[in-house]
Amino acid sequence: MHEMKRLGRGAAELLAIAEDLRHHDIELELLTGLLQGVYDPSGHGAALFAFFAGMAESERE
Repeated sequence: MHEMKRLGRGAAELLAIAEDLRHHDIELELLTGLLQGVYDPSGHGAALFAFFAGMAESERE
């Protein structure tokens, strides 16, 4: 994906999509933005993803 905000419309949707991809062993790579790189769903990666998902949702609104 280019940016996180392109993946879904809201924070809950972004988190659900990321979890579904992880469940199917599909890596999520963000090409631009603050979380550029391959998403790590463990530890700090999950917390940062949730934070920036909320920020992406607020930008959209």
